[in-house]
Amino acid sequence: MNLIKKTKFKILYFSIFILMFASLNYLQADIYYKIFKDKISKANFELCLLNECETYEYSNFLFKNNSTQISTPQVKYLALDSYLSVDLNKAKYFQDGQWLEIQQNYNKQDLLFLLHKSRYPKKYNLNFDSVLIGQDVELLKEISLRFDNKTLNLSPAEIKKMVFLKDFEFIINPLSFLNYLQSHEIDFSVPVLDLNNYENFKNKKIPNFPKLIDSINQSLNKNIKESQIRVEYTLPVPALSSNLKTDYFIQRSVYTSFYGSNFNRDFNIQNAIKKLQLIKLEPNQEFSFLESIGEISKETGYKDSLVITKEGFVSQAGGGVCQVSSTVYYAALNAGFPILERYNHSKAISYYAQAFDYGLDATIYPGQKDLRFKNHYPFEVMLFSYYFDSTMQTLILAPKEIADVQIDLILKEVDHSQNSLVEINKEESQSLEPKVIQNYIPKITTLWERKVDSQIDQIHSHYRSQPKIIDYSNN
Repeated sequence: MNLIKKTKFKILYFSIFILMFASLNYLQADIYYKIFKDKISKANFELCLLNECETYEYSNFLFKNNSTQISTPQVKYLALDSYLSVDLNKAKYFQDGQWLEIQQNYNKQDLLFLLHKSRYPKKYNLNFDSVLIGQDVELLKEISLRFDNKTLNLSPAEIKKMVFLKDFEFIINPLSFLNYLQSHEIDFSVPVLDLNNYENFKNKKIPNFPKLIDSINQSLNKNIKESQIRVEYTLPVPALSSNLKTDYFIQRSVYTSFYGSNFNRDFNIQNAIKKLQLIKLEPNQEFSFLESIGEISKETGYKDSLVITKEGFVSQAGGGVCQVSSTVYYAALNAGFPILERYNHSKAISYYAQAFDYGLDATIYPGQKDLRFKNHYPFEVMLFSYYFDSTMQTLILAPKEIADVQIDLILKEVDHSQNSLVEINKEESQSLEPKVIQNYIPKITTLWERKVDSQIDQIHSHYRSQPKIIDYSNN
């Protein structure tokens, strides 16, 4: 019996020792990780591509889950990320009037491993051991790039200097292509948000560089001598600047689009955004949309526009404000905040599904329906919102990393069984062009799941069907 007790104690002591050893090693690794991260965040390094070197900052290489990821709004790093994602071993390139072949090349994983492994790296050659090849490669392609304010025409000779040939396909060199665009004054600069003067912040569109790279590569490999590419634009996440005591970082960014809204709806959205431009939430502080935005009426600057009621669409002051509450709600979801009160619209409206899908909207109505959530973090979190080009964007700002959030659509049921048509004044008028009063909307049910770290909560939304209504009168 004593032998059994002694054996149990030995096993217990051994288990405690193992746990303590593992905890100490984990703590040591965590301390080393933080020190290493702090050191390299203040340093620079050089990357050399085809004998041309450029300096990059470590602060733009963020650490997450014990691995490094390139994550920055700067197009310079997007170009680098795009370059590193392509396998260029044995790829051919044109330089100094001759074709060469890359014998060895760093990919994204190789470089990130070296950055994580080495304490003080200074310089890396992305391509090395290139050899001269004999054959010439014909490239007769001409590409026209149509930007908003200018058109750039790339000649075959210019394109030839910016491409790789890999497995009989041309691949544009993102770094060389970016240098070409910037030499022709294509602006990729990111606007700066000054938290001390945020009221005057203005965003701007910049060319969508990753999409442009994809379009160029598709065009290069089509059997067409001339191609025209209409350049798409994107709304960038701004850089932060302030002299606040605490440094804030942009943790997440969300947006909704209301392109196609009428003047009054657009005006109401802008008016509401101004009233909620910067939301500051202290630890454990609750947010109420209705309390924060104040009275919604003509006296407070709102115009008449359509709102959704039980009777259908009715014109009231403040129509469109729900676009703002829905965007703020989506930001709160992505911040990981506990949602205290939220209601979906009674009908599924396409405005609220442009950025994600049905089921993540939030309607408000004074005295009846509010949007409320709570900052559960032990530090202040801010939501900054602004309007630009029929888009509302909300940034989640915090001095420390917030929880990992994953939002997934689990169920979406669309029921057309109640599809119907209501005709008004059909017998009283002979009008050949009836007016559509309401479009048909199906019954929709959705279920979303949000995972905040290891906790999962569900988001249920139910939307009623709406018949199509047409009026044959001349009114």
